Amino acid sequence: MDWLVTLGIAVAAAGTVFILVIGIAVHDLRGHPSRGISDVSTRQAMSLRKVGENMAAVQKDLREAQIQAPARANRRLSARLAELSARVDADDGGLIMEDDDRVLH
Repeated sequence: MDWLVTLGIAVAAAGTVFILVIGIAVHDLRGHPSRGISDVSTRQAMSLRKVGENMAAVQKDLREAQIQAPARANRRLSARLAELSARVDADDGGLIMEDDDRVLH
């Protein structure tokens, strides 16, 4: 009967160790997904904040470009008009006669 008691004690000890190992694993696994979700949500919040900052910067650049582009075009047109006016004045060579039938194209 000694061997039967020894076998019972060994089985009980093995069962206790097995239950402890499974309990620890389950407890760790229960905390692991919540930590993972927390980490992922933190990274996602940081990414969204970065995307928001980048979008704000792009919109600011776009607004500035929409203002500056017409101003540059206006300056170029004014310069071109001044050049053309100077050329016309230089080519005029004096007064235009009333009988002059030139057509400007």
